[in-house]
Amino acid sequence: MRISCPTSFQITPQMARAALHKLKNNKSVGPNGIQAEDLKLAPASVLTTLVCILNLCFSHSFLPASLLSVRILPILKEKGICSKVSNNYRPIAIATTISKMIEHCILDNFQNQLSTGKWQFGYKRNLGTETAVFALKNEINHYIVNGSTVFSCFLDASKVFDCVIHEKLCSKLLDRKMPVHLVKIIYFWLKNQVYNVSGDGILSKTFVPQKSVRQGGVLSPY
Repeated sequence: MRISCPTSFQITPQMARAALHKLKNNKSVGPNGIQAEDLKLAPASVLTTLVCILNLCFSHSFLPASLLSVRILPILKEKGICSKVSNNYRPIAIATTISKMIEHCILDNFQNQLSTGKWQFGYKRNLGTETAVFALKNEINHYIVNGSTVFSCFLDASKVFDCVIHEKLCSKLLDRKMPVHLVKIIYFWLKNQVYNVSGDGILSKTFVPQKSVRQGGVLSPY
């Protein structure tokens, strides 16, 4: 199937407004301190100016560092487990509100290019691991009832988000007919997003990951 796609992409104030309304209120804010409510309640002129600036950034395949910064909060997976073992923590990434707005705008306009196969159950609305388990049990049961031996192979993809190669990801986006300048923006984003870890009132030095997609990002599951 051939996927048709616009050759260029610009955010409009209407897109931005719709994207902002998808963000929940009273959530933790990113390093720049801007909340979703700040933009939702701002005068129309503020959003129009912001959209104009973002589109200028898009035209140069550039996004400012303050927009790309991410704060990571390590949270213990369970109460009572050892706090000195790094694997016992679940990282919560808190990105800037504007970056989430941009991601929603991209997702709303490129659903077809970012769609996944019918056998992927995770990260889809109204689907989950229960659906996958149900499908697997039915498939195994079908062959057992008909007297056939069943062999299963399981792939551990628990660290898959941490191992995404940026260049390969962008190559696949181009294969999906995503606009070239938008893929350039995504590549710049992945290569220049800056992280630091916050814990016990201490902020770590910043670091830039060489691979992976952002934990908790709107576009990351896609």
